[in-house]
Amino acid sequence: MNISFEKAVGNLNPDLRLALGFKRTLPSVASASTTDAAWFQVMANPPVKEVFQKVFGLPVQFGLLDIDRQHEIMKEKSDIYLGTSDLSILSQDDKIESTIRTFLLKQQINEINVNSPMQIALSLISRL
Repeated sequence: MNISFEKAVGNLNPDLRLALGFKRTLPSVASASTTDAAWFQVMANPPVKEVFQKVFGLPVQFGLLDIDRQHEIMKEKSDIYLGTSDLSILSQDDKIESTIRTFLLKQQINEINVNSPMQIALSLISRL
């Protein structure tokens, strides 16, 4: 896939740009010599890291943790949310698509929760 296409899509929807970049980049990131090395490659690649971070429900402040602790948490969350921490498995086409679907769904849910007038109304009513 063409990077200029990703940029054009990103101008309309930054989440789709992340998803396209994730799909393009993850197989090369996952090809590191060991699973641990591959996860460190994930953490060194901001777009790939961001997709995983959102899929795992990790806050923005996650990046402030010690790199070794980030590594441990990413692997643990991968086992929990994706069923494995082996990036060679996660870089298979069907797993990439599943991860992207989860990422985009979580992003949509976050947008609804933050931006929805109904959410604001429900929040106000619940305080009565």
